[in-house]
Amino acid sequence: RYEAAIEDMSQALSLDPHNSQAYNHRGAAHRKKGQAEKAFEDHNRAIELSANSGEGYYFRGQAFFDQGQKEKARQDFQKACALGIAEGCREVKLLEK
Repeated sequence: RYEAAIEDMSQALSLDPHNSQAYNHRGAAHRKKGQAEKAFEDHNRAIELSANSGEGYYFRGQAFFDQGQKEKARQDFQKACALGIAEGCREVKLLEK
């Protein structure tokens, strides 16, 4: 299931290498497969391409959280929240408890 998503997003990126959403979704699939390094590479690239979108920060925050790096996760969730991603705001609140 995740492998198919990775393949689909890789194909999308071969057609449009500036598609930050494809990087984020491929990164999320890598994260779900336990491939943290690949997930971070994709999320960092998405942020590079679309720094004013909170989506990359939100997804990277999830990856940091999964790695036990809660402070880095909180920082990314705060940035996502500031950029209008409601899920980022929710995660900040949960981490503050």
